[in-house]
Order: sequence, then C-alpha cells, then structure tokens
Amino acid sequence: MIDDRKAWLERGRESIVDLNDGIVTAAGIAEGFAAAGATTQALVFAGATVILTGGFAAAANKYGEERTEWEMNRRLVEAERAGTEHIEPARANVFAAANAGLFFALGAAVPLLGMRWLPVRDRSELAYVPVLLALGLTGWFAAWLTGLPKKRMVLRNLALGATTMTAGLIVGHVIAL
Repeated sequence: MIDDRKAWLERGRESIVDLNDGIVTAAGIAEGFAAAGATTQALVFAGATVILTGGFAAAANKYGEERTEWEMNRRLVEAERAGTEHIEPARANVFAAANAGLFFALGAAVPLLGMRWLPVRDRSELAYVPVLLALGLTGWFAAWLTGLPKKRMVLRNLALGATTMTAGLIVGHVIAL
C-alpha cells in the first residue's frame, strides 16, 4: 500500500511537471505571436501546433527516458544475476509516454484557450491572468504531493512562467517592428 502511494505521488509529480511545461511553452509562444500582431486564426493554428507537436515530443521524450532506464536496470539485473523475477513491462513505458504527452497538451491548452477568447487588443496583457493562475495551482498541487514548501513552489512557478511569457512578448514585439 505504501509503495502504491509512492508510485501515485511520483506519477502525480511527473504529470505536474509535464502540465507546467505545456503551460509555459504555449504561453511563451502565444505571447510572441500575439505581440507580433498575429490574427486569431494564426494564433489558433500556432496553438494547435504547439499542443500536438509539444504533446508528441513530451511523450516521445518520456518513452525514451523510461525505456532507457528500464534497459539499464535490466542490464544490471542480468549482470548481477539478481533473483529478480519481475522486470517492468514495456506497457508501463507506453503509459508514462502517453501520460506525459496528455499532460503537456492539457497545459498548453490553458494559455491558448485564454488567448482565443480574449479581445485582440488586450491579449498579451490579459493572457497572464489564466496562465499565472494555472501555474500557481500546479505549484501548490506539486507542493502538496511532494511535501515541499507551498509558497516556494508557487512563487517559482509564477516567476518562471511570467519570465517565459515576457520573453515571448519581447520577441514578438521585436519581430513586429
């Protein structure tokens, strides 16, 4: 039972990391596009591209990471001829990959949905609100799962997210000149 709880907490922590990656990546890209004067159609197209390609990239990265770890562990087990009868099946690697892709895509949808429904002239400034709310929530949830200080986790997420969005905004303004 304790091992199940540890596994659940670890999966939850990893999912939050993927969710944050999606939020921050999409927010930075959306800020750049919006600042450059992209149309709503271009913003939606860019957003869909971020969700799909970013989700697949996160899934592929996670699968490679999980599979490599499994293969390294298997080699150690074989080399030491340990009495281990159970080696993690490949389907667990696929689950981890699908989970990473799904949570990245969910995170990426947050700023893009906000941008989609905000007035064109106020997109850049107003988009910070849903993104920072989402990042504050994921920071709090990650702290709850890991037992780390909530304030530090929330502030870290907020600072990194705001910095990324500001960088995207600056790049968009420079390109639009």
